[in-house]
Amino acid sequence: MALTLFAFDTPNARKITVALEEMGLSYAVQVVDITRDEQFAPDF
Repeated sequence: MALTLFAFDTPNARKITVALEEMGLSYAVQVVDITRDEQFAPDF
C-alpha cells in the first residue's frame, strides 16, 4: 500500500520526501497549491 503525500514545493515537504525515501516507503505525491488556497477546498 502506497502512502499519499499531500504537499506543495516547500522546504518542509522536501524534508518529508527525503524521510520517505530514506525509509524505503512507497508514496505518491498529490500537489496542493497553497498559493491558490487549495488546502481550504471542501474536497481536501
